[in-house]
Amino acid sequence: MTPDEERRRFLLGPRSIPALTGLEIGPRDAPLVRKSEGEIYYVDFADTEFIKSSQFDPSVRVQDIVDVDIVWNQLPLRQAVGREVDYIVASHVVEHVPDFIGWLAELHEALKTGGTLGLAVPDHRFCFDRYRVESGLSEMIDAFLSKSRRPTIRQVFDASSLSQTVDVRAAWDGSAPDEPNESEYLNRLPEALKLGQSLLDNPRYIDAHCWVFTPQSFLRTLQLLAHLGLFHYVVDAFRPTQPGSLEFLVRFTRCEPERRAEVTASIEAALAALASPETGKASTLAADVAPQGLTTVAADMQQRLGELEAQQSRLQRRILDYEMSTSWRMTAPLRHVATAVARARRRWGG
Repeated sequence: MTPDEERRRFLLGPRSIPALTGLEIGPRDAPLVRKSEGEIYYVDFADTEFIKSSQFDPSVRVQDIVDVDIVWNQLPLRQAVGREVDYIVASHVVEHVPDFIGWLAELHEALKTGGTLGLAVPDHRFCFDRYRVESGLSEMIDAFLSKSRRPTIRQVFDASSLSQTVDVRAAWDGSAPDEPNESEYLNRLPEALKLGQSLLDNPRYIDAHCWVFTPQSFLRTLQLLAHLGLFHYVVDAFRPTQPGSLEFLVRFTRCEPERRAEVTASIEAALAALASPETGKASTLAADVAPQGLTTVAADMQQRLGELEAQQSRLQRRILDYEMSTSWRMTAPLRHVATAVARARRRWGG
């Protein structure tokens, strides 16, 4: 199985695609599911002609962009589709949507109970978003409550001024700069400001990465949304960003709000698995890690945490015993002098 085939299997899940009805959002020129494979409908925020004419990514083959079946713009997705579907898949789409919470809620309404949602999400550390700050909950709540339908001026300005080309290999091996190129940033600022001013005078849709994630920040966001009762999916499988890659993958199962405890447990288990040294290696989580498997990892992490806390307690006791010793008291003046010298050096740049 090729990497592309394995990626597709992860996002779609193990069920037979020909027997299902699905939606692919924003497929552009590289849909994961072809029309010949089953009942699939392509969804985008505008019609085919607009998508082709507004394409700015040189890596996209405009002539291969598939026809849009459903324009998801003003109508809720369930209403635009006219029926519930078995699965939805979206590759590098969620970071573009103005209302992250509302978008997931509309997908929830369009899915059958038990339906699958597969997402491929860019990891900002390895793409042109490297120098942008990770998205916060307050910004998402603002977009949700105000029912945002287009990126904000802040998001467009941020993306326009801070997006810079990043060598993925350099980002992985640690040789990529930790700060943006200053001259490039300064050169971008006037145009970014000009664009922001034009949006204020003439509000319109400007495509941008509205949301910036790492695997951990993405899961943490879901955890907080679940706590607020705003997220109703169980995490079926989660794959952190692989070495040399710039994306992480996640597959959800739609569930009802009353299964909130199961939703929370699956997210916590995925976070624990992400933090585990065993699952942080190149193999990462297997393609089909069930919640039960993730829960086992969480239990192992809890045991490890207990062992570390016990070790910390032993070290603290040893430090206390040493501080109470005669040698510690006798060398106190020498430590005070050393501290004073260190402070003076820091103050005067020595």
